[in-house]
Amino acid sequence: MGWSALVSDLTVDDERSKLMAMLSFIGGIGGIFGALSGGFLFLDGEGFINGILFYIPAAVMIASGLLVMLTIKQHELETVFKNTVDLNHVNTENFKDIPNRKWILAFLVALVFINFGRNSVILITQLYLAEDSGYNVGGEGLALFRNVASIAVMLWSLLINMNSLKGRDNELFIVGTICVPLAYVWLMFSPTFELSLISAFLIGSSQIIIEVSSYALISKMIPPNWRGRLFSLYNATFMLSFGIAGTLITGPLSDILITQGYSNLFAYRMAFIAAMMIVLVGFVIFIPIYRFFKTETLESNQD
Repeated sequence: MGWSALVSDLTVDDERSKLMAMLSFIGGIGGIFGALSGGFLFLDGEGFINGILFYIPAAVMIASGLLVMLTIKQHELETVFKNTVDLNHVNTENFKDIPNRKWILAFLVALVFINFGRNSVILITQLYLAEDSGYNVGGEGLALFRNVASIAVMLWSLLINMNSLKGRDNELFIVGTICVPLAYVWLMFSPTFELSLISAFLIGSSQIIIEVSSYALISKMIPPNWRGRLFSLYNATFMLSFGIAGTLITGPLSDILITQGYSNLFAYRMAFIAAMMIVLVGFVIFIPIYRFFKTETLESNQD
């Protein structure tokens, strides 16, 4: 939450998409090295119990925190904030006074469904890939699938920085949302594991596009003194969806179908379909919001 608010405080509207894209590019690099090093240190489970698999990421996070403390000074942040706050929305004391508050809440609801849908099958996707009667891939194949998604994140991070996509966050959000059902439809019907990597690319594409475009869109509407509270809700739509959606929706659905005698592959595919339906609900909610953002963009361009 603090990270989201800080980036919004220290940038103006036109800068945020590019900055978020570059941060995601760095995250993509970390995802590739993380998957490779994690797979190397896993050691058939011994890396958790007797190895150093936990210690390395802990050390990296501590070092990152120290780096921020040593390089970013509070007085410098305050100076930049004073120079940018007047370029953003004016302060409001009460939530009811926030301009476009209804659109903010509607956008958060759309994000809940879209993120819950796409993140509800993260672990099921791995089970689907490793299923004996399916692709039957091992650790190396799962790491490859993950790395292709990370490559997509890095590629889109560079594309979003192109001038031709400047100010197109509204359209990009639509593209990212559409990538979700395309990814899982292809994963269900792909004849080989090698071709299923197209799904990995689409999954990575949806991740980066939705994260960057949604952040840019909502940050334009949130006043400075509400960023901490509203960005906490914004982040919750992403983070809570990793565990809650799978635990409450797609996981039980798969288990029920398997206990009723259906094959594992069929159960996992039904979970994918359920996830796509959840995303579709969020997409429908976003349609009037898309029109609102489009109108706002046209008015700002005319001004």
